[in-house]
Amino acid sequence: MRLKEEMNSVKDQLSSKDIQTWHAHTTQCNLAANVIPHVKGLDVELCTQAWVKFYEILNAFHGKGLVPDDQFMSVHLCEAPGAFVTALNHFLQQKGFQHMWDWRATTLNPYHESNCLGEMIADDRLIRQTYIQWFFGEDGSGDITHPSHVRGLRDMLAEAAEYEELQVRLVTTDGSKDCQVNPAEQEGLVSRLHHCEALTAALVLAPGGALVIKVFTLFETSSVLLMFLLNLMFNEVHTMKPATSKSGNSELYVVCLGYRQNVKEETLWAMLDLTVYNNTDEKTTLRLTQSLPTEFMEEHRRCCHLFAQYQLETIHTNLRLYETMTEEERQQLELKQRLALDFFLQRTGLGGRSRKHRWVAGYRREKSAFFFPQPSFAESNFPVQSFPQCGNAGGARSKLALNHPHQRQTGTFQLRQNLSTMSWPERLRLMDYRDATVPRITELQTRGPLQDCELDEWTEVDTGQAFSAILTSRLCDVSQLNDLNLMLENSDYERCRQWRFMDHARWIGQTAAQLLVDNSSSTTPLPGPSSLPPSCSELPSPHSEQSGSCQVYYWDRGRRGEDEKSSPLYESFSEALLDSRNVTVVDGDPDTEIKTAGPVLVFCNLTSFCDPQFKSAWRSRFEELLCRAKCVQRVAAILKKLTTGSDLVLLAPTSLTRLTSSLMYILARCFGSIVIDSSPNLWMHQLIKLRSFLGVGSGLLSHLLDIGQRLGLEVDTGQTQACLMEVVSFPVVVCDRKFVQLITAHNNRSVAGFLNLMLDHTRGVSGHAGQTKTQSESESIQDWPRLL
Repeated sequence: MRLKEEMNSVKDQLSSKDIQTWHAHTTQCNLAANVIPHVKGLDVELCTQAWVKFYEILNAFHGKGLVPDDQFMSVHLCEAPGAFVTALNHFLQQKGFQHMWDWRATTLNPYHESNCLGEMIADDRLIRQTYIQWFFGEDGSGDITHPSHVRGLRDMLAEAAEYEELQVRLVTTDGSKDCQVNPAEQEGLVSRLHHCEALTAALVLAPGGALVIKVFTLFETSSVLLMFLLNLMFNEVHTMKPATSKSGNSELYVVCLGYRQNVKEETLWAMLDLTVYNNTDEKTTLRLTQSLPTEFMEEHRRCCHLFAQYQLETIHTNLRLYETMTEEERQQLELKQRLALDFFLQRTGLGGRSRKHRWVAGYRREKSAFFFPQPSFAESNFPVQSFPQCGNAGGARSKLALNHPHQRQTGTFQLRQNLSTMSWPERLRLMDYRDATVPRITELQTRGPLQDCELDEWTEVDTGQAFSAILTSRLCDVSQLNDLNLMLENSDYERCRQWRFMDHARWIGQTAAQLLVDNSSSTTPLPGPSSLPPSCSELPSPHSEQSGSCQVYYWDRGRRGEDEKSSPLYESFSEALLDSRNVTVVDGDPDTEIKTAGPVLVFCNLTSFCDPQFKSAWRSRFEELLCRAKCVQRVAAILKKLTTGSDLVLLAPTSLTRLTSSLMYILARCFGSIVIDSSPNLWMHQLIKLRSFLGVGSGLLSHLLDIGQRLGLEVDTGQTQACLMEVVSFPVVVCDRKFVQLITAHNNRSVAGFLNLMLDHTRGVSGHAGQTKTQSESESIQDWPRLL
């Protein structure tokens, strides 16, 4: 404990340092700073800090039993983004390995919406291309500490090993957690995870196998027990700090060789229950360490002291150079960095390899099923929703969001601690307005109709446990999503929606009618509901010649009952059309036939807005989660009836989740073009126009109907386990860059618009909230209490 106190005392000096500035400084002072740029220049696959660290470990133990000399399977725990896999692949090629090798990996699922971004790495470059190699457990989260995960992983590996006649001879683990809130207790916070990794390795390794596990400092009693357990189960246990690991951090790697398989399986499961699932208290672990051999404890203390001294020396040096660095010191540092690179290359013999041996095929740009029409990249003349003090613009982070968004820490530790203890009103005052201007990308056109043969690998869809909040999304800016969750949890957004209900209904009806009858390839949206005056009566009529010649279908409930008022949404929609006699209300009946042989115009509501009979299996503040079944069922019913050449306009929720976004992907592939209007509104609704229906294959239609039926069963039974998470395999969606760009841009705008309107409401900005409603509007809202 004395070492821990000394270490934390030195680390306390970093509390007043801005984390980004300090990180840049330590990167500059890192003696191995030249290694990664050089290795990237060799064009190796997925080069990261983890890649060079593991490659160094592999070479340090080459010929000592870490990597077998014959065929084997490797298992990689807590592996994202996949650098250990690609480093091992490169190493085997470099050494001329001629035998069969296969691998499996598990990690927190970057696509699972309930996983917190602060606890995982969202980089999916390897995952989306090798998805079949990854195991995420029956709940779909990829959480290795979940009781069912290890059993499922072991069963999967046993089946794979039997089929391929390969034994698991190498296990690697690289797990950690975000400990920025309490960095002094980093080792204790991750001890449960590390015990789980070690015991999982013991359950899957074949005799004689090897384990590489990342740990931190080894001061805690739980770490002492872990090291003793590893020494019992392996012939050799080596603790090392790779030169390519930043010498100022606490990470160490324990390399275990020659697995003895000397602990009974039931004992290993009992230890998992004790240390992971039931999380043994500190008093129990302390009592256990008192009975450990004296020789082991002395060796462990020497190990802790050695690496702690290295780390303390580096931190002191970095602190000294942070204040001032002379030119002589800078030149000496650069010389040492060049020597470190030369030494790394000499020890590893690293060289480039052919791209044909990569796991991610060629890293070529992934082909999209869509293309941008030329006007999409012209200067936008769409109406712009302006907000004061716009900061943290969604557009500025779009590149990050499109690739692999990380939770980046900012400010000093002291400031972050203050923020975590702030009340909601205090945090609200510090929240910035977001960029909610119209994205440059508003339309995509399809290269060709979707063929049933493309579905062969798409229909293997993931299932998982139901969740109530969307904590992460591959298709949205992460910082905005964090603010959205805070706003939904703490604000009175339902009351704000009640005030804007009739304005929103008018905007939807009028804009949907305009989108529906507009025959141009690109549509200019009407002003959003936030800009409509409270007594707005008429907007410019959207009628064209097409509206008089085509039958219009309103696919939603038009009335609450036979003799009751029409839905405000239906009233607004029908009034906006030139001739409302052409409108047929489907009223949600999937058996309604489209009698016209030619193209028709269809409007469909996929949300809970103005639907008094709406019900959902899930409980959530996110409408997108509530409308899962309705979205798929209505889309399937429409595609079954729709005639070729028809246009479809959807009132849809956001597409933050795998299920909704994969459904939109399928829809976009079935039409000639897709246009999205994501004008800011308190419901985060989007109006989506799909133009010129291309038809749907029988295989896809059958798949959609089956997915809709399964989702309906979830609603009827209240199912929360093994719930559908996708319509088609999500890696197919994220591999289409243009579609991801379109959906991400409009998700960002929808979320930004909601946040800005709520900030206006809480700060009392005029023109967006707080207006007095007329008596007729108040009565209309009272007539539709279920819709709010």
